[in-house]
Amino acid sequence: MSRNRPKSPLPAARLALITATVLGASVTHAAANCSAAGINWRSDPVFRATEHPDDRQRPVRTDVVCIVEQESTVTAGNVSLRLTLGKLTYEKADGIVLPVRLVDISKVEPTGLRSIGRILLGEDPLDRQLRFEPQARDIGGTVLIRIAPRHDAIYRLDGEALRPVAADGWQKAARAALPENEREGSALSIDLERMEGRLSIRAGGTDPAVGPLPSAFAPRRVLVAALVWRGGELSVDKTSIVERRANDEVALDGFESAEADSRAALGTLPPGVEPCTISGWSNDVDRKGLNVRAAPDAKAKVVGIVPPPRKMPPEDDAFGSGPVKAEFRIAGYKDGWFLIDDIKAPGTPYDVTYPRSLPQPYKGRGWVNGKMVGAALANGGLPEGRVYAAPHADARSREVLNSEGNRISLDGTKFRLLACSGPWGLIEIEGGHRGWWRGLCSNQVTNCS
Repeated sequence: MSRNRPKSPLPAARLALITATVLGASVTHAAANCSAAGINWRSDPVFRATEHPDDRQRPVRTDVVCIVEQESTVTAGNVSLRLTLGKLTYEKADGIVLPVRLVDISKVEPTGLRSIGRILLGEDPLDRQLRFEPQARDIGGTVLIRIAPRHDAIYRLDGEALRPVAADGWQKAARAALPENEREGSALSIDLERMEGRLSIRAGGTDPAVGPLPSAFAPRRVLVAALVWRGGELSVDKTSIVERRANDEVALDGFESAEADSRAALGTLPPGVEPCTISGWSNDVDRKGLNVRAAPDAKAKVVGIVPPPRKMPPEDDAFGSGPVKAEFRIAGYKDGWFLIDDIKAPGTPYDVTYPRSLPQPYKGRGWVNGKMVGAALANGGLPEGRVYAAPHADARSREVLNSEGNRISLDGTKFRLLACSGPWGLIEIEGGHRGWWRGLCSNQVTNCS
């Protein structure tokens, strides 16, 4: 989300998130600082935002210890800083790691290390990995510190104090340089050594009825902004647009490599069909089954069926009391229709025998009405509880809460599947929330983790 220029204050929620993570300290130590003492876990927004939804209803434990994982020394002008990354664990429950890390920033002085601030570091917003890549730069006597490429804040050394500065203030001007329909990309990085900000360029879309939907296989373009420190914030001097290459953003390479491989496995698709690499099930309760057609048209020839749901025999109690649905691979999407194949009769993916006397699944590839197709949310390797403006890990995203106030999750979230592209599904959740989710599956026994 873009931010206003410095003359307009930061939104209160964002300011709280940034400032609440800086915990002042002025104690001199001879060794690295790694202490969780004094952190108000119950109210800290970074910690609470990373908790699993189930844990939000439980009391927050306070018996936390910090164990040094990594150290880095950076120099800016005549200032030398030691940054210490600490893993936070519950003292009396070995192996239980908190969902955040603690970063201590200390000045290196002749008498030792003097801690000037502590920051809670969450997972990388692109791929849920931990990234600790400190940088420091002296700009006309102002020392700026970066913890990680996509951290919410950079920090300014103000005398002996550490002050947070919103890391995304430059984005408003950068986005303004883009066509309006290509502003749905997220911030990829800030590099203080190069004084460069990188912003992905993505066209968004969540309404199949309004123009073409974005594709997971669209070109990888990046806006590169030359940054300057002006008026107490990072501002844009000039911009250029480049094609993102492999290794430019390591966090994205794994996603795109997997998507390319799965796309190749589909083989040749009909012209105009968007490739999809997800699975789903039939919601059609008609006793004759769901019609599979030769083309994405209600008047096209019926070439076979997807069997109707079937109530399992009493000995197969793993499915519960409800009927089990037929499952299939979804290979493509066009105009409200899904191209499917590898149709499995109810229960057969779980080694349950399917009688020959029941309607048999079509053996080939064909089209089914999208209104009759369902699926379950799977773990796509992205931050939990968020939907995306486009089918890309570098698209802008937002958190969605269910009717109980918890983030949407793999555990039973109900939704409508509207379209697909690669491993992404365009979904609509209760309350009318629409967005793209990476990873959909057809598992009816457990969640798709």
